[in-house]
Amino acid sequence: MTTLDAQARADIASRPWYVAAFRGRDIVNHQAFRKLRPGRRLVSLSRNGFRLFDEPSHMIGFGYAFCMPWDVWQVRPLRPLRYQPTLVPDFATRQLRARRIEVVAEMPPGFEYGPNGWAVAESSSSLPSHRRAR
Repeated sequence: MTTLDAQARADIASRPWYVAAFRGRDIVNHQAFRKLRPGRRLVSLSRNGFRLFDEPSHMIGFGYAFCMPWDVWQVRPLRPLRYQPTLVPDFATRQLRARRIEVVAEMPPGFEYGPNGWAVAESSSSLPSHRRAR
């Protein structure tokens, strides 16, 4: 884990950070707080802080984020602690630990899949109905 210098703090402030939620509750950090909503400021109860991701597609496999459906929320770290290395080698994403965050906005459905994510989310949500129709 790396400590943050002035350049790292500027880099953190310049990019968007994300958390995953199910029904408005954070599922990566297992925090016992009420639902996420834009403008809300949250303080982590854990000494490690919140785990934030710079790429929403890389949240899968953390916490309960392997379960679908989940929503992506953009957050802004108010008190960044450190970068956290990924557990998978050659996994080109950044994770950040932050003690305090501010919720910026809920991202549209399928945001984690990229520019055509709405189509992926729509087709994946219709798969269970196709299976039952057989």
